[in-house]
Amino acid sequence: MGRAEWIQNRISLRSPLDGRRHADARDRPSARPDEPVRRCVFGDRDTGGFSPTRPPVRSPISYALLGPVTGYGLPPASAPGPNVVALRVDPSREDLGSEGYQLAVEPDRIAAVAATSTGLRWAAQTLRQLLPVEVFAAEQQNGVKWDVPCVDIVDVPRFRWRGIMLDVARWFLPLDQLHRFVDLAALHKLNVLHLHLTDDQGWRWESRRYPRLTEVGAWRRESMVGHYDEQKFDGVRHGGFYTQDELRSLVAYVRARSRHHGGAGD
Repeated sequence: MGRAEWIQNRISLRSPLDGRRHADARDRPSARPDEPVRRCVFGDRDTGGFSPTRPPVRSPISYALLGPVTGYGLPPASAPGPNVVALRVDPSREDLGSEGYQLAVEPDRIAAVAATSTGLRWAAQTLRQLLPVEVFAAEQQNGVKWDVPCVDIVDVPRFRWRGIMLDVARWFLPLDQLHRFVDLAALHKLNVLHLHLTDDQGWRWESRRYPRLTEVGAWRRESMVGHYDEQKFDGVRHGGFYTQDELRSLVAYVRARSRHHGGAGD
């Protein structure tokens, strides 16, 4: 059995009851509509605070996805148990494969286990999906009851390659919009990004040997509006390209959110 690596984060948790349907992914078909749902509620923000000048070591997965918007510091916990969100890498869980995970939410604790850190990333994304919709905001949200239904989820992907393509050759998008696109793809557990970087309507990556590929090829005088048969154009110059450093940074951004990455200029 391989050594199990623990990443824990302590926050205050409470467990009220409400009247919504049981959200256990495996029990849902047989759940009774009148059965109250056990829920796990993140506690007061003060209980999870940390000093911004000397933040403690904490899980980058849970903090990046949950910390900023909730305002919780998610400081390290000494051991898994009550009032702890525990993310565990256990290589012996071969049944989960390279990207699967098990997520268990109880009234006083949250625990996720995976055979790899990639599986934990997907578990953290599922935890986000179980939280109120405000968790997807770009800034810290105050006055939100951060509650999670008690669930026991085992999620193993059927397909190793779950890709999505973005055609930036025909319509250039700035780097920050690509980051947003990657974030949304990761939320839906897509793990391969395919960028269509070159076509007759635009050359989108920097070639230091042939600079005119971007000086000329990255720009067009105007863009078509409507159907091709109508032959209407907007009269607005359009274009742009990504430097090699920007593409390297994008690859790193993708890798931090998924085990795989991809790119193409076909």
